[in-house]
Amino acid sequence: MDILSRNIAFMTTKISNKLKRYVSAELLKHGVTVEQGQIIYTLFQPRQFNQKQLCMELDKDPVALSKTIDILIRKGLVNKDMPKDDRRAYIVILTETGKELAEDLKFVVTQGFYDRATKGMSKETYEVFLEALDIIDKNLPGLNSTSNK
Repeated sequence: MDILSRNIAFMTTKISNKLKRYVSAELLKHGVTVEQGQIIYTLFQPRQFNQKQLCMELDKDPVALSKTIDILIRKGLVNKDMPKDDRRAYIVILTETGKELAEDLKFVVTQGFYDRATKGMSKETYEVFLEALDIIDKNLPGLNSTSNK
């Protein structure tokens, strides 16, 4: 076994690239890019996000995120809504079409990839794997793309 096959950075990059290719192919079947899909999937969560919160949640550049939101608005998948209690920041919400797409994508991307990627893996091994990733993430603070600006 060569040294790269046991290197954390190499392995996580390799898996990340495979995941990106899989997700990209699945999302393109539904007419959206990975960046657009990330926004749709995040907005499908039970809480509301203003644009700043969405930037933080997705670790995205505010200008790039704003442009992607504009594209999603043109596609009829999201809208901007001004909350009654705070008129300083609009919230980004899914349209009904966006919600339907999010429901489809939720299964295709998460369950489809999950089933394929974890085939032959016990629930315990999966939980340990997630714990290890959380530890690595916490050990690398301040390396998010939005915090480096």
